[in-house]
Amino acid sequence: MAADITATLDSSDGSSAFSIKDASSTIMGSVDSDGNFQIKGGMRLDAGGAECISPEVLIVDGQISINHNSPGDFKLRVYSTASAHASYFQTVTDGYYAGYFQGSSHGLCGDANTYSIVGYARTAGGNAMFASNTATNSSAYLATGINGVVAYTAGGGGFAVHGQDLSTNAIGRLGVGNQGVWGSTPVTGQYGGYFGNSTDGGYVLAGYSGHGVYGIGATTSHFGAGGYNAATGAFCYTGYSTHGCYSYGVSGGYDYYAAGPGTDWGSSSSIRWKKNITPIEQPLAKVQSLRGVYYDWDEEHGGGHDLGMIAEEVGAVLPEIVVFEKDSEYAQAMDYSRLTPLLVEAVKEQQHQFEQKCAALLDEISTLKARISELEQGR
Repeated sequence: MAADITATLDSSDGSSAFSIKDASSTIMGSVDSDGNFQIKGGMRLDAGGAECISPEVLIVDGQISINHNSPGDFKLRVYSTASAHASYFQTVTDGYYAGYFQGSSHGLCGDANTYSIVGYARTAGGNAMFASNTATNSSAYLATGINGVVAYTAGGGGFAVHGQDLSTNAIGRLGVGNQGVWGSTPVTGQYGGYFGNSTDGGYVLAGYSGHGVYGIGATTSHFGAGGYNAATGAFCYTGYSTHGCYSYGVSGGYDYYAAGPGTDWGSSSSIRWKKNITPIEQPLAKVQSLRGVYYDWDEEHGGGHDLGMIAEEVGAVLPEIVVFEKDSEYAQAMDYSRLTPLLVEAVKEQQHQFEQKCAALLDEISTLKARISELEQGR
């Protein structure tokens, strides 16, 4: 085959300064007087020979144009069988791309066992990779500055970042509409969004098994979810330490405030769930051993003037409604609402005593009336 190829330094028509022809005199490659190099068919460049001075086998000052009209998937294919990169693009000029890819549908597509596409930025403000859709004006940057991914969408129902697990159809999106983060899953028991701290172990699940937001605190000093008002300092934690809800309202406000038409507060209560039911003994005596007082809070607890009870004193009478610190004589809190059963029974006992005294007085009055009537008749 090599004997059928001829090379001509000066073509007869003057269009080529150098040409390569096959046996039928068809020009397979040519270099014109302006230095443009054209090839019909394929070309292989090999830098494996010992005679190569440098690893570059093709150095071009200008542009390379590849026009491929025959059937096939690739106009340019770069393939490496050795432990080396198949292609490497680099530019030393600021503001220009090492590689620029543009297509009517897809700009760049990669397929590899490990990394399909790898980009590096050599300045703090550079981007390792940049992609843009000029039709919608959406764009994305990879490893830009100190950010891993920065993406933009021009709106119109689009989203900056979209991820989807095809096996479960779970979807995650960033920058969709007016929402920063949007997630969805059709799988029961899973969650649309997950936000966690790998160091502390706390995390939040969004859209978990019918729940809107489900938070997990990792230790007794953390909380599952919390809200804080930076302007006033009021805050509320849920799942904090051993508390279901820990709330702090500032002076002039409420720790808890209910404004709706529903019941303000509800506690589980049904005879179905209770056993060993016994009456409260000596309720009136218990109430008489308690005292209500005025006091001033310390600064840590608001510093305001208030009235109430001393939890430690109440705990000595009704330990069921007071929570003490572990291995301590000091209380943490008491439930004032649970005084109600004691007060009900104390009122009933007091009413019973009152009725007994009234009955005794009525008997005594009746006896006195009878004696008076006898005395009046014996005159």
